[in-house]
Amino acid sequence: MLRLRCQHLALFGTADQLVPVTDSVALFTEAACRPGRPDRCSLTVGVFPGADHRVRMAGSICFASGYLTTLTQWIGARSTTDRPD
Repeated sequence: MLRLRCQHLALFGTADQLVPVTDSVALFTEAACRPGRPDRCSLTVGVFPGADHRVRMAGSICFASGYLTTLTQWIGARSTTDRPD
């Protein structure tokens, strides 16, 4: 029985030769939809067309378009802004 116990960000490239993207997305989704999981255990999935396992474009050192924005927005939305000066 798969369950999410914390917030997850699952990012994939469609040209990944190491991870079966469709199966992975299905497993994460199944785990996120389990009855009784805590509300804080959210799932965010991103799939980047043409990107490899490192979410870079094939044959390039450049990340897939939108990858860094997705990553920083996800982290930022979960970071506290209440810090002592």
